[in-house]
Amino acid sequence: MQRVAGTASVANFVIHRKGFGSIHFKAEVDLTSISSLTALRELVKIERGLVTMYPDESKKPSPGNGLNVPAKIVLEKVPKPPDFEMDEFLEDLKAKPDQEFVSYESATWTYQVEHF
Repeated sequence: MQRVAGTASVANFVIHRKGFGSIHFKAEVDLTSISSLTALRELVKIERGLVTMYPDESKKPSPGNGLNVPAKIVLEKVPKPPDFEMDEFLEDLKAKPDQEFVSYESATWTYQVEHF
């Protein structure tokens, strides 16, 4: 983070939380407002089966700005709930709003978003 903090245009930026998942930004991101890893952690949460970007809506830039750009999200260790059949679970993942389902393999769910 130290090498890119405060940089106006970063290509191929990836945020990864080991054992939970990652966000692969498909467009260049502007990191000028992010001065540290602590500041980044306030904007991005990668949890079990969930990514939250800009939990404080007042800090969320318009689509195409900051980290609010197209991205591929890979979430690890997202098991099928025991009370779901696999087909039903996949349909549920595919029906998530504002997300494009890519795949679900070995408890790893991949999807894409145009913005957050």
